[in-house]
Amino acid sequence: VTVSNFFLAPKNLDFTYFEGILGTQIFESEQDTLEIDFYDSWVNGDVFFESPSVTINIQNSFGFPATALVEVFDVMTIDNGLLTLESPFVETGFEFNYPSFEEVGEIKPTAFTFDQANSNIASIISAKPTAIVYDIDAIPTPNVDIAGFITDSSYFAYSIDAEFPFFGAARDFSVSDTMDIDLSRYEDAKSIELKSVILNSIPLGTTVQGYFLDDENAVLDSLFNDPQQLIEPAQVDNDGSVVETSEAITFLD
Repeated sequence: VTVSNFFLAPKNLDFTYFEGILGTQIFESEQDTLEIDFYDSWVNGDVFFESPSVTINIQNSFGFPATALVEVFDVMTIDNGLLTLESPFVETGFEFNYPSFEEVGEIKPTAFTFDQANSNIASIISAKPTAIVYDIDAIPTPNVDIAGFITDSSYFAYSIDAEFPFFGAARDFSVSDTMDIDLSRYEDAKSIELKSVILNSIPLGTTVQGYFLDDENAVLDSLFNDPQQLIEPAQVDNDGSVVETSEAITFLD
């Protein structure tokens, strides 16, 4: 008897290897967050990044063609805003590599990058991001009747990397932080010397000012009458890439 269609619903099935046309079941993942700490101490000003990008790194050992579906890709900003990544590849997804029948047991990597050529990532990054919230699922490529395989150790995994090349300009950009100190043991001291050690891995020189605050955060005094440029730019090569972090050691009475 030839039947037009049928399905099999086995119970307690254990396997090491399946081969055939395996359908379009979605492989779902959990939503995750990538924290961005660049603006943690931000006070004011703007920074312009040259060619920002976010790369999705996929590891896949399922032996069939599939598409990565971007279910969530939102950027949280310092003013509590939420911006959504826009790209044709968010709408349609993108295919990723998979092992062939001759590569059973191997893991095939894929690196897919969202940049300013295929998305609105540049405008999103300029809005001072603090975190990227993402969720990416995988689905066997629909409408393609290609035989594939699954083993008992097959898996799909991914991670994301955000890259903001600091090549461009900064305008009136400043950061600030506060440190508690206890000088109660030194009430008889006639003077104090502070040792400042500053490391800089950004190719920009900046000025420094410090303030002494009381318990009510009122300013008692400052380190300098005017801000001083204590931080020298990091050293760069001919391509503008940082090759050595600068260090500034200063003693202050």
